[in-house]
Amino acid sequence: SYEQTAQGAMVWSQSIGSSGDYGFAPAILGEEVFVATPDGSVARVGLANGTVRWSIKVGAELSSGVGSDGQVVIVNTRDGRVIALDASNGNQLWDARTSTVSTTPSVIGPNVVVVRNDDYRVQGFDRQTGELQWSYMRTNAPLALKTDTRMVVSGNTVFVPLPVGRLVAI
Repeated sequence: SYEQTAQGAMVWSQSIGSSGDYGFAPAILGEEVFVATPDGSVARVGLANGTVRWSIKVGAELSSGVGSDGQVVIVNTRDGRVIALDASNGNQLWDARTSTVSTTPSVIGPNVVVVRNDDYRVQGFDRQTGELQWSYMRTNAPLALKTDTRMVVSGNTVFVPLPVGRLVAI
């Protein structure tokens, strides 16, 4: 049998944009929440009460949720671009072409924005300019399933889990 032992209550709710059939995970940094929706809406919301600090439309449909370090916000588009926004006001910093669409949220290191594309290519873009700095491609098994497992940055190294049971440190 089931016995309820706790009560839950909504703290706040905020409309950001249209999610379509699915939603993206937000990024929480300190007292701020950065969020995106598939229709191209991106927002910064206060964690405590849901106050919208800024909200923009990037002009393209998005393929994954936000990546952020609190200074830069990164979103990936369905047409294979990565867009960097200023976390303080939502202004676009740069827009770069990737090898293909990415359904994995990008991560940000000290000097680089790292994107893992759905062709398993991992690309590093200059954090300030969006210029491609490096590209890593590992051949995967022909029947490897697409995955959106998050990457993690530690110092100057990005850890990338691959669907074939391998972890790569770049």
